[in-house]
Amino acid sequence: MPGDVHHVFPYDPEQLGLSADAWIDSQLQRWPLAAVSLAKTAPRSTVHFITRHRIQLERGGLRFQGHAARWTGPQWWHWGDDWSRSLGATLRGLLPNDLCVLHLDTYFAAQRAHFAARHTRVAIVLHGKGFGGPHIREADAIVSLRQDVADTLAAEGYPSDRLFAAIPSIGSQFLADPKREPPPPLRLGFVGVPSPSKGMEELTCTVELLVEAGRDFSLEIIGAPANTAVDSYRARLGAAGDRVRFLGQLASAEVARKMSSWHLLLHPSWSEGCPMVVLEALGLGVSAVLATNVVSPELASQQGIHAFPRESYAALVVSNADRLAETRCSREMILDHARGAHLWEKLDGLTRRNAAVSRPPTFQRYWRLRPLQAWVHRRPWLRESVRKFRKASGMMGGLASR
Repeated sequence: MPGDVHHVFPYDPEQLGLSADAWIDSQLQRWPLAAVSLAKTAPRSTVHFITRHRIQLERGGLRFQGHAARWTGPQWWHWGDDWSRSLGATLRGLLPNDLCVLHLDTYFAAQRAHFAARHTRVAIVLHGKGFGGPHIREADAIVSLRQDVADTLAAEGYPSDRLFAAIPSIGSQFLADPKREPPPPLRLGFVGVPSPSKGMEELTCTVELLVEAGRDFSLEIIGAPANTAVDSYRARLGAAGDRVRFLGQLASAEVARKMSSWHLLLHPSWSEGCPMVVLEALGLGVSAVLATNVVSPELASQQGIHAFPRESYAALVVSNADRLAETRCSREMILDHARGAHLWEKLDGLTRRNAAVSRPPTFQRYWRLRPLQAWVHRRPWLRESVRKFRKASGMMGGLASR
């Protein structure tokens, strides 16, 4: 008989600029947890994450457990490197028939979590277009948000009956009459954590070109900034005056209301799998989504989604904005949360593969201390040596990615 289900998000919400309560509220309104809460496995499901203080509560039919860590948050660790001894002990204590679903795929914390839970059933949700690290292929099940990634894994011999190509579901508040016409002037929107990796440089350049061209427009930016690096972008965007507004973190219903008033959704992220923001825009019938060419092939083939190279993103947005504002998106890929719940029920019925799970490198964890990293970055010759070493040893992120 299947045991309990444990959804593991091995990071601190502070990395996203959110408090634990705000993160829980936002997760319950969006995929995957909105779909998890509707699945038959919901009464047996616990959601684990990392925070500064121990948290245990129940919301939306799910149990939430925040595992305390003394050193955590963006001031100490990079995204995906947070860890808590309590989380490790909890995962090691799971029963063999429990199901552990890891929602942070290629990062170091996910490797540690997989190794700690290797005695039980482990499913990994692949959000991006890459799948580095042997622990991915050693999982008992893989959920890929990109069909091309799933096809590659299947071609490499991963069991097809344990491989699921999934499209994230969205809430009913993101389904609206696609025939509505937002009034002029040109209304632009951005939803995501305002950070460099989400394309803030490209977004800022787009605004600067619109101002330089004397265009009449407005831009609303939704999302809590993850770090102080956004302050430099705020200063550059100041030239646009009140045409650019930072709205911060909003509830899903409010995001839907704002999206319904936009002509274009700007999505200049550097790396994505199957982004929910784009699906939500599709559901609301936004005129067009202007993304970089990292969006999944399934999304890029949809009517109303336009993928531009990062290098020319701003110029192409400005030159095509008026024409694209008159187009319409396709909504054929949209799933609501009730249909999306079936995925988690399928995973619950899988057995273990009994595959050996590789031990993650411990050196990588301690390398993330910010003072040491800052010291290395001030010495270009040492930084380059470290980058080559980390690349050769297969380590992900951090100095190797800079």
